[in-house]
Amino acid sequence: MCLAGDIEAELEEALQPGRFIAYNASFDFVQELEEVHTRLKAMIGAGEGAAAAVHLETFIAACFEKVEEIDDSGESLGQVVEDLFCTWVRARQAAEAHSAETVGLLVKIRELDRLVTRISAATATDLEAISEHSCEAAADLLATSHPEPAACLYRAIGLGIVNAKRSRSYDSALIQLERARDCYLAAGRTDLWEDLVADIRQRHRRKTSFMPGFERVAAGGPALEREPSILERAKSRWPKLGGE
Repeated sequence: MCLAGDIEAELEEALQPGRFIAYNASFDFVQELEEVHTRLKAMIGAGEGAAAAVHLETFIAACFEKVEEIDDSGESLGQVVEDLFCTWVRARQAAEAHSAETVGLLVKIRELDRLVTRISAATATDLEAISEHSCEAAADLLATSHPEPAACLYRAIGLGIVNAKRSRSYDSALIQLERARDCYLAAGRTDLWEDLVADIRQRHRRKTSFMPGFERVAAGGPALEREPSILERAKSRWPKLGGE
């Protein structure tokens, strides 16, 4: 069994805190990190996924700390971090951690650039295959700083519902498409919003329980019609009570 103290001691020694790693020494430096990485992968194979995941989180965070102390123009440390994230996901899977919690946690540690890159490279089908919970968490995080990829995620959630003909969830689809609209407009991508509107009109025009609400969203209105307040209902009721 791997002892936590042993792993942490090896990791600290490999990271060489306080020492600047020149470019010509970066290969050897990375090789030492890989040795620790190999031990952590062995832990996963030995059924210690949960413990390995915790060590990997420390490892990843420590690499970010080391960025200021290395000439990584060859991106060798960056590749190590990429590999560590993949192993971390594997460790959490081995520990039977919920996939939504993993998501990406990824969102909470604000790997925004990585997230944006992956969203941009994904097809609409790829995005629709992601769970709604995970997709929405990522979209909510990106909405302000990266509205276009956020719009892609909101669109994927909405279209996933509509394409699956989940009529009981059409209100949810409309809410997601309203958010997609707002993000596309915030990103200055009116063209993408208009393309989406045209596509939905063409493919889903026969969905009579969905299209009226969507046309309201397409026209710039809210996804759901607002219920009148009690005072608004009272004002409309008063003339009737008065016999008018």
